[in-house]
Amino acid sequence: MVSEEEEINIKKILVPIDGSDTSLKAAKYAIKAAKCEKAQIICIHVIAISENTSEFEDKPQTYYDELRKTTRPWFEVIKEAGKKMGVSDDNINTDILTNFSSIPEAIVSYASNKNADLIVMGTKGRTGLKRFLMGSVAENVVRHAQSPVLVVR
Repeated sequence: MVSEEEEINIKKILVPIDGSDTSLKAAKYAIKAAKCEKAQIICIHVIAISENTSEFEDKPQTYYDELRKTTRPWFEVIKEAGKKMGVSDDNINTDILTNFSSIPEAIVSYASNKNADLIVMGTKGRTGLKRFLMGSVAENVVRHAQSPVLVVR
């Protein structure tokens, strides 16, 4: 239970991005919160790699390089939105993760390792999976994250 005297400090906000409209909308919420709290934003994109290492070895490095190139414009859109809303580039960091685990596991682990105070993410992304209320990635992050999660429609 949180006592009345206990303050909630938001200094790091993690924003998983997949290029979907919903994830970019979530980034705008994160920017607004970062401005109010004078917090740092960390935008990440997870490139999932199957645990089957032969599948990983079958894909040429150029495949992963192209995925990284696709991600960069998303980060630029977010940084530009941050500038317009009064959040400097210095407060918006980006990272691309290549991970052998699941995407939700990668997000939760990254948030924990970076001591994120808040995760802000979209309900549905580009996975194509549909759930009743939210996408499977968001649902799993909400279930397993140690920090609060704001899910944006």
